[in-house]
Amino acid sequence: TSAFMDFVHPDDHPALNAKVAASLESGGVLETEFRIRRTDGEERWLAVRSLSSRRDGALAGMVGVSIDVTDRKRAESELRTSEARLAAELSASQALQRISTQIMSEHEPDALYSALLDAAMAVMHADAASVQILEPDGARLRLLASRNFHPESAAYWQFVDAGSSSSCGKALE
Repeated sequence: TSAFMDFVHPDDHPALNAKVAASLESGGVLETEFRIRRTDGEERWLAVRSLSSRRDGALAGMVGVSIDVTDRKRAESELRTSEARLAAELSASQALQRISTQIMSEHEPDALYSALLDAAMAVMHADAASVQILEPDGARLRLLASRNFHPESAAYWQFVDAGSSSSCGKALE
């Protein structure tokens, strides 16, 4: 088995060794999945089911079968990724729904801006966010609210005009 273990992914050695040892000790069934690295470097998943038998306390034999389950493992991983993405999108949609309800009933602009920032950060998976409004004369943007900005950054963004080299200034330009 040591030559075989050269092909087993190093991260899977401890668990596979423990399962094989337990199966050999008991003379029972081994059912497990683990990764191997082929000689061309490709990583594959194997599902193994084997049976060992003991006679007079010694290993008498072992028979087993292995099946390449790489495609199933990849599909399971893609499904988990898709489910996580859908859960995040649902959460973002629910946050936007709450904000739209709040927009209709909110009379406190600061509370609305705060909710808007929270939703924007959740949707964008951002660490910081801001809301700006175009002043009535159309000459500059004014910061309405920000979240997780350093005080100096918040002061810098308080007013942005078209002469600013920032992305907001360029957009205004």
